[in-house]
Amino acid sequence: MNKLFKRLYKRFKVKMAKRMRNHMVTHEEVDLHEKTAFKICVKVISHPTSDFMIAPLSDKRYVINEDLNP
Repeated sequence: MNKLFKRLYKRFKVKMAKRMRNHMVTHEEVDLHEKTAFKICVKVISHPTSDFMIAPLSDKRYVINEDLNP
């Protein structure tokens, strides 16, 4: 009897997981400003004299380039 309840419980969990998967948002629209900012960041990072650094404790990202700074 205990085995029957375990099997029913597992089936219920699988059905609920399938239903929840259908309701999840998988695609988000990206604004034009975000696309432009991303392109600028990629262009600056790919510059030969740029350094892309990540701070280990704060998880902040920095792009350092002496030539492009005013």
